Amino acid sequence: MYDSLQFPGDDELLLAKLHDLWGFVNRDNEVVIPFQFDEIEVAPGDTFVHGMVPISRHGKWGFINRFGETIIPFLYDETRYPFETMICAKRSGKWGAMDLNGKPLVPYSYDDLAESGLADCLAAELNGKLGVIHTRGEVVIPFAYDELRFEENMTVGTANRNGRSMLVDRFGRPIGGGTFDVLGYFSEGLCHAARDGRWGYIDSKGETVLPFQYDKVMGGFHNGFAKVMLQGKWGIVNPSGEHILSPIYDEIRWNDKDDHMAARLHGKWGVIDRQARPILPYKYDAVSLIYDGMVAVKQEGKYSLIDLQGSERLPRKYDQLALFPNGLLTASIGGKTGLIDTTGYEILPCVYDNLFCPGQTVIAAMDIHSRLKYGVFELY
Repeated sequence: MYDSLQFPGDDELLLAKLHDLWGFVNRDNEVVIPFQFDEIEVAPGDTFVHGMVPISRHGKWGFINRFGETIIPFLYDETRYPFETMICAKRSGKWGAMDLNGKPLVPYSYDDLAESGLADCLAAELNGKLGVIHTRGEVVIPFAYDELRFEENMTVGTANRNGRSMLVDRFGRPIGGGTFDVLGYFSEGLCHAARDGRWGYIDSKGETVLPFQYDKVMGGFHNGFAKVMLQGKWGIVNPSGEHILSPIYDEIRWNDKDDHMAARLHGKWGVIDRQARPILPYKYDAVSLIYDGMVAVKQEGKYSLIDLQGSERLPRKYDQLALFPNGLLTASIGGKTGLIDTTGYEILPCVYDNLFCPGQTVIAAMDIHSRLKYGVFELY
């Protein structure tokens, strides 16, 4: 068993740690890349971006391919995984950039470099201020901001200067006529924003679409819905500002795969549809929408699984029930976790400290002599 085991998204290889060194193994538990590295940085969902991964050895960073061959030599204080056609790296205390073959693009003269969201450009920090530079080295947005962010494929960014937030174009020029306390991110064409202590939504021109009247908002719009708080209660609005659910709830939760929502009212949880019609009564201490019309509910300190008609599918005996990939459930009893299906059939007993699932593989963690050790199971 390993000290750590991760499955960052590659089809075959798992990132494993043994005796404080990292390497890669395959699903047959064969070592593919030996345990000889101090640290590894992987991109979300993809281990070998452009066929390589940033990795450190003896305190210096470089890049290897999936066969363990060195692609970029171990010369750098720090690196980031590749994006587009470039790599940001730190050398002698300063950041610069190179192409995927290690050819220099941007000199090592910046306090920080990162992806900007603008094509062929990098977000850069110099003397405590943020700007944007082209990969040829020209300054696109002057180093004048305390915060600066462009979302991918957008020509509108959010910036902060002297404690005030604003929208800017791709050259750093302010958009619209005002500033804000806080700017969030754009989602479905709208950005959540705060002004004078109240929240609303603006468009890419800085114009108000939903008025600044809410106590809080829970991020941006998703599939035409946004969660908002008014006078201490939660509701849901659409981009026109119409209340899909009136703001009367203590809490609301939903997922995109289900037309039902878990809602808490007067301290108790129930289930409603998107027209606020009751499906399950408000009598539960906790509710989780699980899968295919199944609901995990908590009463008297234990969870059971019921359907939307209220019929019990699994008895009330679990400390926790949660959705797992492939339509399975993690079940916890006495602080240990196992794996079951919706009929209660036990796939893995409740003896593990943690379970997670990349694809058809289950990675399990078990406490052995006060240290977590990791192993792998195939689901099918």
